[in-house]
Amino acid sequence: MKQRQQGFTLIELMIVVAIIAILAAIAIPQYQAYVRRAKVSEGLVLADAAKLAVTESLQGNGKYPKGNAEAGYTTSSSTFVTSIAIDSAGSGVITITYRNTGTPAIDGKTVTFTPTTRSAAQVFQWDCAVGNAGVDKQYVPANCRH
Repeated sequence: MKQRQQGFTLIELMIVVAIIAILAAIAIPQYQAYVRRAKVSEGLVLADAAKLAVTESLQGNGKYPKGNAEAGYTTSSSTFVTSIAIDSAGSGVITITYRNTGTPAIDGKTVTFTPTTRSAAQVFQWDCAVGNAGVDKQYVPANCRH
């Protein structure tokens, strides 16, 4: 009797490699998008302190602050955020500028928050926008995609 050799055939191994390649082709872009959204969300979280400073200034002084100093806000920066600035024109607009980190969809781009007072009791709402020079819309939260 002839003994049959055990193991995988070449075609079986090629099928396994093809399956892994297909899974990688799907997973890698999804992961990259996740990383970009995480970088953008870091700026949004850091902007919360600036939002608070603008809100407190409006409630305490009855007007929007003109810049970071008048709001009592110290500029934040991080690995992915260059600066968070309160508009010096007294409009209360907050601009997040992202650092150049090798991510073209985000590098050097901005996200802005514009305050809106909805009643005499100063119920506050922040409108988020990315504009033409802003971060790609797919990487910001849904309320910033208009």
